[in-house]
Amino acid sequence: MLLAQLSNGTMISLLDHYTKDQLKQLSKKYGFYCPSCRESVLMKMGDKKAWHFAHRTNADCQADSEKESPYHLEGKKLLYEWLNQHETDVGLESYIESIAKRPDLLIRNRFALEFQCSTIDSSLFKQRTTAYFSSQKIPIWILGKKRMKPLSPYVYKISSFDWLCATSYYTETGYPEMLYFCPQDKAFYKLSYIVPISSTKVIARLAKMPLSTCTFTSIIHPAKEAPAKYPIQIWLEAKKRWRLSSFKQNTLPYRYVKHLFLQHRSSISFFPGEAGIPVKYAHMIETPCFLWQSWMLLQFLSNTPLGENVSFDVIFKQFKELVKLKVFKPREFPLITNGHYSFAIMNYLHALCARGVLKRVAAKEFVKTREVTLPDTMEEAIRNDYRMTFTNLFIDASKHVSGKM
Repeated sequence: MLLAQLSNGTMISLLDHYTKDQLKQLSKKYGFYCPSCRESVLMKMGDKKAWHFAHRTNADCQADSEKESPYHLEGKKLLYEWLNQHETDVGLESYIESIAKRPDLLIRNRFALEFQCSTIDSSLFKQRTTAYFSSQKIPIWILGKKRMKPLSPYVYKISSFDWLCATSYYTETGYPEMLYFCPQDKAFYKLSYIVPISSTKVIARLAKMPLSTCTFTSIIHPAKEAPAKYPIQIWLEAKKRWRLSSFKQNTLPYRYVKHLFLQHRSSISFFPGEAGIPVKYAHMIETPCFLWQSWMLLQFLSNTPLGENVSFDVIFKQFKELVKLKVFKPREFPLITNGHYSFAIMNYLHALCARGVLKRVAAKEFVKTREVTLPDTMEEAIRNDYRMTFTNLFIDASKHVSGKM
C-alpha cells in the first residue's frame, strides 16, 4: 500500500515525498493504520524496494488481496502521477466501502483501475470484477508487461488468467485486445486483433504507447485501428503443427473428434483444408478451431447432399450439448459483453460461403454448394491448407462479415 491513515484520521500518501525521519516521527506519535480495515500496518522503508505500508502477517483485511512487488508499486506510482496530469479526480487506493474493495486507482469515481502483475485465482478475479460492476464502477485491468510472452514475431503466449483481462472496444472488429504497462519503459503495450492458435498461443499485433503520448481518455476510448495484416505462413505453420501432433493428444475434445474421423475411415491428421480457418470471435471458444470446425464439417456437411439446407440453429443446438458434456469449451471473458461463441460458429459458416462450400439463403440458413473432401496424404493436406488460406479472408480482418445474430 502507498496510503495509510494516522490515529487522528489524517491520510498519509508515500507519494507526497515524506522523508524517512518524518515518517518515523509520524509512526511514533500516531501510528499507521489501514484505511480499510483500521488495523495497524507496518512501514517498509528499505533501500531496494519502493517504500510502502504492509499488513502484519496474520491480518485479515478484506480489501487487501495480494502482496505488492516493487514492479507493481512503481507502476501504480507512475500511473497515478500520469493520471493526475490529465484528470482532476484520481483516488489512490480509494476504499469502496459498499463492496469492501480498494482498487489501485479510482478515476472520476467511476473507473476502478487495477494494475495486475501477478496471477490471482480466476474466481477472485471474477468476484472482484462483478463487485466493481455492482457498485456502478467500470473495472479496467492493466497487466504488467512482464507477463507478456512473445514467442516469435506476431506470436504470443497468453495464460488462462491473462485471457480474463481481455477487452473488446469495437464490436465490429470481432477481435479482443489486451493492455499492458511497463513502469521501466514508462509505456503501455497493446495486443490487438488477437487470433487464437491454441488455448494459450495467439497471433496478435503489438503497439507501444509511451505515457507521454497517452491520456486516460485515449486508453478507455481508443481510436479505431486499421485491420491487422499477418503473414499467411504463420497460420500455415500452425495448421501443419496440428496435423503432425493432433494424433498424440488424448483429451476429451481430441478423442471425440478422432472418433468422427474413424467413422469416415480417416485420421484426425487429415482434417480437411476447410477446417482450421481463423474467424471473428474464435477467441470465444477455447477448444482449438480445427477441432470444432472439423466436427461441423463431418457431423453436418459430409452427410448433406448438394443443394440441401444447412441450419445454423441445428448446429448451434448440438454445439451447446457438447459444451454441457465438456467436449467443447467456451472461454470466459468477464470484461466483454458484446460477444458470444455462437458468433464464431456463424462466422465459420460465412467463411465456408466465401470458399464456395455453402451459400447463404436466409439469416440462419445455408445451402450446400460444394463437397468437402478429406485428404489422403499429408502432402495433399498441406497443399489444401495453402489453397484454403491463400484464397481468402485471413490476412485482412476487416473483410469478415460480423456473424452476429
